[in-house]
Amino acid sequence: MTKSISIVSMIVLLAGCTPSAPTPDSPGPEANATIVVTTSFYPLTHFATHVGGDLIDVRQVAAQGADPHTYEPTPSQMKLIYESDIFIYNGEGQDTYAERIHEELEKRGTSVLIATEVVERMSYEEHDDEHHDDHGEHHDEHEDEHHDDHNEHDEERHDDHDDKHDHEHGEWDPHVWLDPQRVQIIVDAIAAELSRIDPANEEQYTANAQAYVAELQTLDSDMRKGLSRCELDSVIVSHDAFRYLAHRYGFHTHEIAGLSPSAKPSPARLAKLTEIARDEGISHVFAETQVSPALSQTLAQEIGAETLVLHSLEALTKEERDANETYITLMRQNMDNLRTAMQCS
Repeated sequence: MTKSISIVSMIVLLAGCTPSAPTPDSPGPEANATIVVTTSFYPLTHFATHVGGDLIDVRQVAAQGADPHTYEPTPSQMKLIYESDIFIYNGEGQDTYAERIHEELEKRGTSVLIATEVVERMSYEEHDDEHHDDHGEHHDEHEDEHHDDHNEHDEERHDDHDDKHDHEHGEWDPHVWLDPQRVQIIVDAIAAELSRIDPANEEQYTANAQAYVAELQTLDSDMRKGLSRCELDSVIVSHDAFRYLAHRYGFHTHEIAGLSPSAKPSPARLAKLTEIARDEGISHVFAETQVSPALSQTLAQEIGAETLVLHSLEALTKEERDANETYITLMRQNMDNLRTAMQCS
């Protein structure tokens, strides 16, 4: 069901792109594939694969290990997107190239699914203590005690991170995939779109989605229980990517960097975090696998803390792929590390 694209259109489309060889993530579709699905980066690839199974051919645009915020497709990858039956991307500045070609894709007949448009998004202006009703029971005994602290944390966030509304990100936080409940909605949306394109296999897509949603429900339940009774209710993270995760499970994050993983914090910001860590008894600083741990390590050394990994799930390292790590296994590792950092019982 792949579609053709004219030579003239491709010349226009690829103007300004630097040619390069196809990566392992972006070969052409298999000849016997029923539905060709292209995804912008790892979590969407993982979700689509679970829903489509053997009935679809899933191709990921961002090279393994690449930062999806800044990744630009090669000409061969761009051609693959245009020849796909469905293109799934995240939106809200996470994969900006996709936003540029969205309208043209739909004109050519490619179905486009945007993950951030099928779930409730969080604004960067929202207070961290505005928990959803469906998980308001978390940290009930701490909420009144720390209400004023959370408001102070929110003000500190605005003071220290003036890059919130930079050229890549707008009003809404794009990191929706870090909330297992929102992922369930995304999985159902993928199943619905595949069923619309390929109604003959709707029953299988629905069954696959239900099976994976059950895994996500178990993950969510385990994380709720695992993070429900903790001595601390805040953590220091490398950059501002974990609001959905924190919001869902009732804790607060202090970020070293802002929205961009590569942003460099000011000396004042580092001094503020040192003060926060000492005041709140924080003894762990989180780093990420896709971002240099240098700043996290420096801050940890300054306050006499240890470093742990909090995975953003944006991409997998080669070591993680070789070890067959997945969204589910890495989220469970996140839970274990959060339990250590927040001293949960």
